[in-house]
Amino acid sequence: MRQLTLMCIFLLPLLATLPASAQRSADKARPLEGELLQIYLRGDLDAAIEAAKRTPAARSDLLDLKRRYERGLSLLSESQRREGAELLLSVLETDRRLAGPESRFGKELRKKLERKGKQLYEEAYIIKNTNPEKALDNLDTVMRITHPSSIFHQKARRLKARLGSPSPEQQATAAPRRPAESRSPSLSDEARALAEAGHELQKAGRYAEAIELFQRAYQKHPREHELLRFMGTAYAQKGDREKAYRAYKKYVKVCPKCPFAPPIRRILKDYEDWNEK
Repeated sequence: MRQLTLMCIFLLPLLATLPASAQRSADKARPLEGELLQIYLRGDLDAAIEAAKRTPAARSDLLDLKRRYERGLSLLSESQRREGAELLLSVLETDRRLAGPESRFGKELRKKLERKGKQLYEEAYIIKNTNPEKALDNLDTVMRITHPSSIFHQKARRLKARLGSPSPEQQATAAPRRPAESRSPSLSDEARALAEAGHELQKAGRYAEAIELFQRAYQKHPREHELLRFMGTAYAQKGDREKAYRAYKKYVKVCPKCPFAPPIRRILKDYEDWNEK
């Protein structure tokens, strides 16, 4: 009973703002019973679906759960994180209705959400000066997918409060938007075209492809130092802090008087401060 109470405490704040469609899917699920319940409790969703062939209602619930789970994970890894978070929170509610608090499937999903929350928080911390709007969006997602007692939920709440009213420094470093950056007169026509294509990929959450374009442009135009900064930002958004640090470090080394060198130095200090924690 205590475990069930704790599960409800975990889920209620997360589910408060689920969209109606996801909430309806979660609400209609019926508890599993007997051998089917035991299979599901072991965390093998596909085996449970196979075992539910003779119980159409349970099979329908499990198939719907799998569909929302896979779709939610996909969206959470792309640019539609809010929708992905909502779907996965509805999956947790369905899991609770199907099997109570003992399901391995639900426990593993909560671990995945905690890991994703950690990744998104670290990305927000890194880009908070250069892209505060994106950082705030990340922090909102962290607070949606993690329990209020989670260390990353608490860190996200504190950082969001700090970013809620951007300081003059944040406004200054965030002022140049990506389209303006990619049109910088310091870039050659070919490098600018590749940079613009890379920024479009970044907006779509396709960070690895954006990095590949920036790298290709930099190989052809090694004097176009802004491309190093673009690479650093894309690596940070991808969650690769080490490579982001190296790209930013090279940027301020080869172009110490570039206009963006001062805010990039502050980002590097954030990296170093983070690694000391």
